[in-house]
Formats: sequence, C-alpha cells, structure tokens
Amino acid sequence: VTVTDGNGCNGSDEINVTFLETLDVIVSSLIAPESKCYDGEEQPVTVELTNRGTKTFTSGESLTVGYKLGSASAVTENHTFTSSLAPNATTQHNFSSGVTLSTGDFTFKGFTTIEGKTGDTTSFAVSIYEHPNLNLGPDTIKKSLPYVLQSGIGNVTYSWNTGATGASITVNEHGKYWLTVTDANGCVASD
Repeated sequence: VTVTDGNGCNGSDEINVTFLETLDVIVSSLIAPESKCYDGEEQPVTVELTNRGTKTFTSGESLTVGYKLGSASAVTENHTFTSSLAPNATTQHNFSSGVTLSTGDFTFKGFTTIEGKTGDTTSFAVSIYEHPNLNLGPDTIKKSLPYVLQSGIGNVTYSWNTGATGASITVNEHGKYWLTVTDANGCVASD
C-alpha cells in the first residue's frame, strides 16, 4: 500500500499473505455395521468421511482411514479420492474386509491419517442383540384336549399361527401350532 500525506510525501509498505490450507478429514459417521439382531454373518464396514479442513482434495490424492474395534488392533486402509472432496463435503469409504460380531455392545473408533498426522478419533456404538429364547417344548405332544400352549417368555409381542396374540393359547383341535415372538429390538424367534 502507498500513502501520501498533505505535504506530498509518500510512504509504502507491503505484506505477503500466505494461505495455509488445513488438512482435517474425519470419520463423521459409521454407516455399517449397524445395531441389529445377531445372525452370525459378516457385516461390511463402511464409514463416512467429512472434510472439515480448508483444502480441497482432488482426484488421485489419498489419506489413510482406519478403525479400532474394542481392544483389537486397528484396521487401516488407503483411501484414494476418485473425485474432489471440497471443504464440508462428504464421501464414503468401504473397508475391504467386514466384521462378524457376536452379541453384545461394541465401540468403533474411526480415524484418519493425513501426511503422517492422525486426526480426531470419533466413537460409535454398535449393539448386536440376542434373539428371544423361545421353546414350546417337544415338537410332538400327545395330550387330551383342550391343551394350553405356553410361550414361556415375556417382554415380547406374540403371533400364533392361529392369529392369537397372547402369551398362551388353548388348543381345542389336534394339529400343528407355532408361535413367532418379536422383542423390543425387533429380534424374532419362532417355534
């Protein structure tokens, strides 16, 4: 900038401003695995990444994305951008291997590493629920009628093949009877 005073004297100064791009991409959400009823099957691991920094990542640039499940060793993979990721934009990363979770509560901790610096770690809770324990007894019962079939469990909704919705039914005819129960987590069992 140059200034001139009332006497015609000039003065000037300059400053060099350098824009420092911040590199800050976080694991902003856990898309999978999600809380669900136990099925013993492998679930994919998919996370959403959010660019909280000022740098726009361009196609071909990469970072490391990882997660830690409980006390297990961290799983890390390279994520190469296939399109630009502007500030505040999001993208997904699908890990090459899934996880098989038993029943229980788990904590997934997601993180990224950019140019050797690990960013913030974010935590996500995942619960794998047990199915209700339903057992109506032996599959063949020879009893005199009427006979009462009891579910033996509570805190579930009941759906008998007869259309009944109570914890027990009174059987007045010989035949096949079954019950499907659903708990508060949506887990189902039948017998």
